[in-house]
Amino acid sequence: MTLPVPLAEYHERVEKCQKSAESEGLDALLAISRSPDRSGHVRYLSNYYNPISYNPSTNISLGLGYSAVLISKDQNPVLVAGFPPEESAQEVAVSDVRVFPFMSNFAASISEVVKSRALEHSTIGIAGLDVLSAQAYVELVDRLPSARLKNANHIVEDQRMIKSENEIVLLRETGKLADSAVDSAIETCRDGKRECELAGRIAKELLDNKAERVFWIDVKSGPRLRYPITWPMASNRRMKKGDLIFFDIGAADKNGYLLDVSRTFVIGKPDREQRELLALTYDMSREVIHACRPGVKANELITFAREYVRKETKGRNLRIKPDIESISYAGHGLGFEIERPQLTTEHTEELKENMILSPEPGITVPDLGAAVFEENIVVTEKGGKLLTKNIHKIW
Repeated sequence: MTLPVPLAEYHERVEKCQKSAESEGLDALLAISRSPDRSGHVRYLSNYYNPISYNPSTNISLGLGYSAVLISKDQNPVLVAGFPPEESAQEVAVSDVRVFPFMSNFAASISEVVKSRALEHSTIGIAGLDVLSAQAYVELVDRLPSARLKNANHIVEDQRMIKSENEIVLLRETGKLADSAVDSAIETCRDGKRECELAGRIAKELLDNKAERVFWIDVKSGPRLRYPITWPMASNRRMKKGDLIFFDIGAADKNGYLLDVSRTFVIGKPDREQRELLALTYDMSREVIHACRPGVKANELITFAREYVRKETKGRNLRIKPDIESISYAGHGLGFEIERPQLTTEHTEELKENMILSPEPGITVPDLGAAVFEENIVVTEKGGKLLTKNIHKIW
């Protein structure tokens, strides 16, 4: 796994973290990640990915799946790795690599590295408290009784939200992988096929095209699509003609960047109500994407979506009656994982140029079903620019 961006860009990321930490009165910043689902901080700063997934902590192995990068003033960063990077052919952007044994105590390893840098009496910001188990945190506090630990997740998160030109180039390729998965799903979905079979075909397409990991494949059909969230993600139900079909795909590409796309369509010829639902949802999603410009607040996208549906429901003389108030979620940021900003009614964070978003406002019609068309976009002055492009208007 070679460096996806130039080495100099990693150095710039570390330097920005150093400056941000210093401006907030911190002597050091400890960025923590956990595989497989929360690898972003460490990967962003070093390109390291722990090949062993997180496991419940025990007194013997407190920290399976964890890794960290310690950044301090006027010193090179330290990568605390669960396995030697070379064992999984990983090229990392940090020269000082400390490997803690497979079945060992992550908190003990971190405290040793902190002491080796004479930081045990310092103020240390932690980016990744939300991924560190309470057990590991308590032990870290016990092992560093004179250190002052503070929540500093925002320092790395703020940087990661704005993508560099190099990252945007990579994410265009991620979009192509998403498109191929969508193509495969549309071509494969047939009358009589089970939801789980469709999910398996999508997973094969992703892995055949060098996806690093598949995180979720959600397939719902017919009556299971009458509710926004149902379980299991893909059931044994056989899909049939006339069914509304929804699928949502989340996977990491070969560079670790996440794709998150969804589509809704009908097997066979849709009836009038289904066509109205699909067309209205698709058009609404385009309006929201166009509104994704710098300065727009996250929760304003919800307002745009609701107002558009309210206006079009009357203007088009539609037969369907959408539940407009149920439009309360419009998506999220995207990078190495699902990131800020969250596009909800509660979040007022402003969009900024070169954010990568995954807009997914959906429409629910009681007794008919729900529809979503989720894309991956980059925020520009002219509105959201699509990174995913394959749309099948089969209605």
